[in-house]
Parts: sequence; structure tokens; C-alpha cells
Amino acid sequence: MPTESMCARHPAVRSVTTCKRCGRFACAQCLPNLDELCTDCVARVSAELPPLENRALLAALGVGATSAFHGLNALLGGAMVATNDTSEDSALAMANGLASLGYLVTFITSVVLVCMWFHRAIRHALARGASLEVATPAAGVGSWFIPFVNLARPFNVTRQMLSHAGQNSAIASTWQALWVSGNIIANVSVRLDGLAGQGVGVVSDLLLIGAGVCFIHITRSLRWSKS
Repeated sequence: MPTESMCARHPAVRSVTTCKRCGRFACAQCLPNLDELCTDCVARVSAELPPLENRALLAALGVGATSAFHGLNALLGGAMVATNDTSEDSALAMANGLASLGYLVTFITSVVLVCMWFHRAIRHALARGASLEVATPAAGVGSWFIPFVNLARPFNVTRQMLSHAGQNSAIASTWQALWVSGNIIANVSVRLDGLAGQGVGVVSDLLLIGAGVCFIHITRSLRWSKS
């Protein structure tokens, strides 16, 4: 670590290290955290990368729509349990089937939008010198589709991005807990018959609504500063 060299921007101030991107000597003011880029490089990176905000908005809208269908399914499932409706031809059962179909279309769209956002968010984080569990944005997106790996790695990467951006990473742990438990319970519900499955499905829907709220909060937190 250089201790006798002077800062490139402040010649009268001693440097503390060099920027990992441009290699110039930097003082504590120009490089507040020793594992990050200097302030000049952060500005350059922000100007060079495509914005994240538009993908964050689309991903949030997709997850919000999916969460709305979870809410509708929870209401219909709860009504079927409350009225002891076991008929497959009842109005509630038909409405529940239509809601499930709408959810499937919305879910697929949401997956695409979330992956697009995740790819660009990782790109921004890596360009700013963040140390992540994945080496490339493609590896980060791919981790969502690897069984068992998808229960931990995407959330670890999100925690690392939040920490690097100076945000509270605890929201990622809450998102992980709600998403994992909600999907596990959803798998249990489809294996149960009748009203038992509907009741368990309601619990799953509520947990996944909570996961959606956490995700939307994360997309708002990771709107990297351009300054």
C-alpha cells in the first residue's frame, strides 16, 4: 500500500491506496472505502453504464402484478375454505382457476423482468468494484435456475450489492425467508386434496406477497447514485 505518494486529485494530501480501476493514487476523501473505486471512476462508470432505473421499475411492476394475483388467489381460496366449497363447478372454483391462469402468465413475465433487472444490477455493482459471489451478471442470473443453489446464492449476491451500495442488507434476508418458505408451502399445498390444499395455499400466497414487497423495496434501494 503506498504511504509516501500523494493523491492524484489533492497533491497536498497523502494517498491511502490506489484505485483498482484507474490505478491512480487516492486519498481517503477520493476513495472512502479502500475496496471501492475512486470518486472519479464511480462517475465514469455511472456515465458509461446503461441506467438501472427503467429495469428496476419494470421488475417492480411485474412482481407487483404477481403479488396482486397472489392476493386474489388468497381471497378466493380463503372464501372456499370459509364456505366449505368443495365443488369443482362452483363460481368460486371457476374464478380460482381463472385467477391461477392469469397468475401463470404474469409470473412468467415477472421472471423475465426480474432476471433482466438482476443482470444489470450485478453489472453496475461489479463495475463499481463490489466483491460479489458471482463473477459475471450471467452467472448471477443463472443461479436462479440451479436447484438448491437458487435458495441461497441470488440472495447472497443481493445482500452483497446492498452492502456495497451502503444500504441495509437485512431486507434481502427477509425476502429470502419469505420466498423460500412460501414456495415450499406452495409445493405442499398442491399435494393436498380439497380444502386442506386451499388453506395451505392461502398461507403460501400471503408469504409470497410479503416476498414481493421486500423485492420491490430492494429495487428502490439499489438505484445506484450517479454522483
